[in-house]
Amino acid sequence: MSYDKRAFFNSILSVRLRVKEEDLNKAITIFKLKFKDKSQSWIRRCIRRLIDISASPKPNTWIVRGRPILGDYEAFYIITLHRRDGKYSCTCYDPKKLFGYRRMKDICTHVGAVILWRMIKEKSIDDFIYHK
Repeated sequence: MSYDKRAFFNSILSVRLRVKEEDLNKAITIFKLKFKDKSQSWIRRCIRRLIDISASPKPNTWIVRGRPILGDYEAFYIITLHRRDGKYSCTCYDPKKLFGYRRMKDICTHVGAVILWRMIKEKSIDDFIYHK
């Protein structure tokens, strides 16, 4: 994606998320540094998923709408943060699902998107420090 398209997309995204564009850009920059071993495709897919996230009434739980264009087979995915060990889980990690173990090992974009969403919306310092 060219710089102009990326800037335009980020400005639209900041409006949809109801955050300052500078906060969005700062969080994305830190997110990229935090996940520097991940591919650009993985990072882009996490960013695209930001508009699909909603907080659940249940603490430490988020719902991510599935999108077939991003390779999803389910209508939604439930992401949970386990405070005891500080790890996230996603319903796509189910060993009965295709590539479930691999997603668990490599961290799926559903979880990546929730981490980024928390960095933006909750300004969660935990995600800057405690997670991979």
